[in-house]
Amino acid sequence: MATGHDPRPAGQDRFACRLGPHSGDADCLGDGGGLRIYLPCVSGSGLVPAETAAALLALRGAGVPAHWLQPVLVTGAQWRGAPVAVRLPRPAVAEAQLPAEVADCRLPAAHLPAERLCVAGLCAVVRRAVKTVDGLRWPDGGHYCRRDDSLLGFRRGTLAPPADASLWTRFCERDVPEALRAALAATRGPSAAVGAGTAGSVNGSESAHVPNGCDHSAEELAADGKAPSAGSDGAVVTPPPASADAGGCSDPVKFTVPAELLQFEHHMHQPLRVHNVWKQDQASGGTVRAWGSGDHRTALQCVRHTYAEGHVLTISDLLLYPCLRLLTEALRPHGLRLSEAAPAVSQWMAAVEAVPGLAETWEACFPPEQPSQPGPRLALSLPEVAPQSLYKKDPARYKPKSRLFTVQSEVAAALERLEAARFVSRVAAHPGSGQLRLDWSALPAAASPAEGGLPASRLARKQHQLENLTWLAVRAARPGDTIVDFCCGGGHLGLLLAVLRPDCHVVLVENKEESLRRGQDRAAALNLTNVSLYQCNMEFYRGQFQLGVALHACGVATDLVAERCLAAGAALVCCPCCYGAVHDFGSVRYPRSAAGRRTGAAPRDWLVLGHAADQTHADGSEKSRQGRRCMALVDSDRAAHLREAGYRVLLTVAEPADCSEKNHLLLAVPPRWDGDHALLAAGAAAAERAEAAAAD
Repeated sequence: MATGHDPRPAGQDRFACRLGPHSGDADCLGDGGGLRIYLPCVSGSGLVPAETAAALLALRGAGVPAHWLQPVLVTGAQWRGAPVAVRLPRPAVAEAQLPAEVADCRLPAAHLPAERLCVAGLCAVVRRAVKTVDGLRWPDGGHYCRRDDSLLGFRRGTLAPPADASLWTRFCERDVPEALRAALAATRGPSAAVGAGTAGSVNGSESAHVPNGCDHSAEELAADGKAPSAGSDGAVVTPPPASADAGGCSDPVKFTVPAELLQFEHHMHQPLRVHNVWKQDQASGGTVRAWGSGDHRTALQCVRHTYAEGHVLTISDLLLYPCLRLLTEALRPHGLRLSEAAPAVSQWMAAVEAVPGLAETWEACFPPEQPSQPGPRLALSLPEVAPQSLYKKDPARYKPKSRLFTVQSEVAAALERLEAARFVSRVAAHPGSGQLRLDWSALPAAASPAEGGLPASRLARKQHQLENLTWLAVRAARPGDTIVDFCCGGGHLGLLLAVLRPDCHVVLVENKEESLRRGQDRAAALNLTNVSLYQCNMEFYRGQFQLGVALHACGVATDLVAERCLAAGAALVCCPCCYGAVHDFGSVRYPRSAAGRRTGAAPRDWLVLGHAADQTHADGSEKSRQGRRCMALVDSDRAAHLREAGYRVLLTVAEPADCSEKNHLLLAVPPRWDGDHALLAAGAAAAERAEAAAAD
């Protein structure tokens, strides 16, 4: 049985690892199965966004070979702002030279052309590379899955959840790099270099005012040694210009510490919350007594982090470390030390720096820090940040009453307000009623949801759901169209469309690695040549398309899919789900339509309706009937929003209605759509008759 080589010296701590290339890598890693990693940069001389700097350190630390990496000169406003200086592993190429599949997603991205797969997003790309390295070093999956020196942590789960579902992934992938950019801009201005890094705004992030801030001198912070007290979140404030020359005797300029740094400080202060925490503590020299002793639960509350996720170094540490080190170097010319604001974070940095190979890895990725002139004296100001860890299930993070939306009196009041404003729900019968059934036996086996791991109890319902959407999507698509299945899961809908419409190209977009893997396996079994796969959040996919589809995209995801279709001028076929998960997100606000806003109902009323819409069951109760009424109003608001954008829209219901408790379907086509308009005519007429009857 192949087990690969073990780079750890005999007797080395089981939780230790060595960063950088391992002995034997040249023989076992090869070309990584064709894996290529594309990292954005803004200069061929080595100026990159903060995300690329973090990725380079993590990839180098994992021993990813330089020939797997491809820096790409990215043009346009996407990467505006002053970047970080690094040592590029290879010469950069122009964005125009990207493979077409990679050009269709936001960088950083990993490309596996043999699998027709692109992975986009900082954490997902680094995870894919580390998994590939681990798999090639230790081919016996059962062996390397259990290795404690793998940077993927327990059960290889580090940063596996996508950023839109995980507080921790979002913190590592988005929050900290954005905080670094704002902090560097605050200390040095938007275009001045800071040792190994400079400031800027990659995604247009601007500094923001910090409410309820509390000022502290460096001496007070050093004496206190604590993170700030609970309160509202804050962000970096750009200080005003210094009133005297650098190094002068003028009063110091206030510099507000990034709230993200203090969040991490609180996280490091909180008790360790990981699987088998006692075993980890004992293995790393802890003193907590055996699990059977009476005081173990109290004692475990004293177990603190060594690294970001416990006692084991992971890719989380390697992604966070460059950002915080660059922040430290930016503060140094101003006489500030990170330990003054975040002593626990400083201890964490020291632990990371003590890992064998870290110094060599840093030197390979970053040029030496250049001496800098003393800057204006800065006084630290701390925003108030809630004393919570970054664990999703931290008991300190509770659900306040303001987040309760299913109080019956509120639901009834919201319904009364919409009824008084004569906001009418418009739900029509399915235009394909009576002719929706597919002959599943005539289709390839892998096209059936039975091959997607569904239990028999759900199979018939899933087949009915797919029949309803494919009937609409097959008729909405035109020859040569690109169809994007957003939030595709295992690819049930997209793969079926690829089989039924071989004249179209189908793109599967899903941010969950394991779900997309099932879809990838089924696509291979079907031998489809008209399918591409993207593991990323939907906003990371940038390709052109003519039809967007989504089956049970949860909550606000349905509205994000609709916005992507509006921006692309594409048609839309979707089945909403999880109405209780709707919430304001980015540019998405509720109500969606101007018609909904004219009702005078408050935004909270629409959130109340969304939560009540999830109270739909097959029991025929009054609560279920109310839930269906709320569901119709929420989807009618979505339909009105699309109509106001010039789309022709049909809101219909699946057949049979009990194939799903969330059984509404939205079909919307753009103004110049040249497909079969009869597709909408029958349903639209039925909806207009229903609206007229309600008005009478």
